[in-house]
Amino acid sequence: MYSNGAVDGGDTVSAELAVLLARLGELAQAPTDSPDVSGVEWVDRIALSEQVRAALAAAQHTAMVAFARAQVEVQSIEVAAGRLDP
Repeated sequence: MYSNGAVDGGDTVSAELAVLLARLGELAQAPTDSPDVSGVEWVDRIALSEQVRAALAAAQHTAMVAFARAQVEVQSIEVAAGRLDP
């Protein structure tokens, strides 16, 4: 699990996200005055960045829905057992 900037345990998705985050941090530090990069290439990079942002938002949504579903199941069990007041 990802907490305090470190990946604990064997969660593959969290580990992959941590690697992606590190790589994106490196890309954010890239020089902005590259004479070898054309205007078209910069626009392509911006467009790809937007696609990455959208894909990440979709992945975050999926994780949030999965977490919410798990919480509903746990809470339902607790309510049924009389250990939680709905």
